[in-house]
Amino acid sequence: MLMAAYLNRHRPSSHFIAAMKTHIPSLSACLFACLLASLSLWPAVAPALLPHPSFVFFGQVLDPYGWPLTQSDKADIILRVGGRECARVHCNERIGPGLGYFIEVPLDDGRLKTYAAYAARSGDTVQVTVLINGQEYPIMPNGSLPRIGRAGGAIFHNLNLGTDNDSDGLPDEWEWWLILNSWGVFSAIEEVGPEDDPDGDGVNNWHEFVAGTDPSWSADRPVIEAVQYLPDSGHFGIALFSVPGKTYKVWASADLTGGMASWQPQPITLDPAKPPDRLYWTGTGYFTWLLVKPSPGTTNWHIRFTVQ
Repeated sequence: MLMAAYLNRHRPSSHFIAAMKTHIPSLSACLFACLLASLSLWPAVAPALLPHPSFVFFGQVLDPYGWPLTQSDKADIILRVGGRECARVHCNERIGPGLGYFIEVPLDDGRLKTYAAYAARSGDTVQVTVLINGQEYPIMPNGSLPRIGRAGGAIFHNLNLGTDNDSDGLPDEWEWWLILNSWGVFSAIEEVGPEDDPDGDGVNNWHEFVAGTDPSWSADRPVIEAVQYLPDSGHFGIALFSVPGKTYKVWASADLTGGMASWQPQPITLDPAKPPDRLYWTGTGYFTWLLVKPSPGTTNWHIRFTVQ
């Protein structure tokens, strides 16, 4: 009874409840209006943008004579967008076969301002220089890389130091070296073309440059010097003079009528007592035998190598 009396004494009257119901909508509207007013007074702030997956450039770094730079050169690759530095890495040939740099460009989603000063966007043009001993050197042909692609993508692109004033794809420095060794045959870089073969060895200037061989000396050329079969181990050996730092790969085809698609990369070994265990080999500057092993039952085999 006492509890019931207490509840009755403190229970709101029906008139009071009705009054509350009447005023609640107007109270809500007031609160909503106050909220809008406070939001309108708050200073406008651009939303913080999150980074996207980076875009990667990778490849070799070559001096003006086509020879790969290594860690011993203490070179830094610097990427810039609109004058802003976006990324920097050390040249390092140990990244992998045929590689000298691997650089990630941080990206954002392309709205409003970038989330950081070093961030870039898909479609941006990238300028690149190579820093050696405190001096920055441009790369061919115009100091820039291909445009940045989609987030998470990658492009293989070799960086070639030097200038190319005659726009023929060969560095001017390499062409002047050939001019000085031509005994007066050439006098200007415009006279040295990528398709020319001044030493008559069957390899044009462009392929001599890529291979790192001497375009003025017919004995120095990227060819298979000898082939030998080792019956005890079942290996075929191809002999070549290698260039330090260049990457070599052996290919084979059992049927040349299939075109380039019929050529398949072959694992390589230097030791006939060991099975082939690598697809690439880095040149040492010496005469070397590269050993490959055909599949059992192969009766017709064609072999070639590529160098980069």
